[in-house]
Amino acid sequence: MKAKMLLRFASACIIFFAAGHTMGHITRKKSTEPQVQEVFKQMETVHVPIGGQSRSYDEFYNGMSINLIITLVAFAFILWFISNASIHAPRTSYILLWPILFCIVGFAITGFVYFFLVPAITCVVASILILMAINSLHKQK
Repeated sequence: MKAKMLLRFASACIIFFAAGHTMGHITRKKSTEPQVQEVFKQMETVHVPIGGQSRSYDEFYNGMSINLIITLVAFAFILWFISNASIHAPRTSYILLWPILFCIVGFAITGFVYFFLVPAITCVVASILILMAINSLHKQK
């Protein structure tokens, strides 16, 4: 399979991850379990001073969650753009894919260690597709 299609499939995997994460982010406080509600209450009420401001743990969690959504969407766009460039600039595309692969593999590892199977496996699939594209581009250089 050509690098262009492999990278488009990888982009779709990352969009799937971003969509799922966004849904989880939006609905994260909808639990009716008392223990879960207590955790959210504590996260919202416990503040720490940082950078001259007072922030709650919930604000940190919320901000990092939004940062991940932005990062995933940006990677999906970048992979799509590189898929187009792979035809006319295989060497540049090859070089640009390595740091993206590093990050997506990192997401896969943290997905297995700290989260759950769906995002982890999605990142594994995206990583394999990127590796296959890298291999294809390496042959074109």
